[in-house]
Amino acid sequence: MKTFQHAFVICSLLLVNLACKKDHNCECTVLDETVTTVYKELSTSDAEAQCASQNDEYKSEGGSCELN
Repeated sequence: MKTFQHAFVICSLLLVNLACKKDHNCECTVLDETVTTVYKELSTSDAEAQCASQNDEYKSEGGSCELN
């Protein structure tokens, strides 16, 4: 029973951490210039989607973006 309780606590903590909304930085680099966009109060998955969208724009100019 203790093993189940430990597993439940660990899974709960992981879910809370993933669902938590916080600030994320999307760093985009093109032509040796770095631009950082801050996404405030977003979940990690939403910030990843936003940064991926920016990455598509920067790719056309030879750059790239990464979520930090």
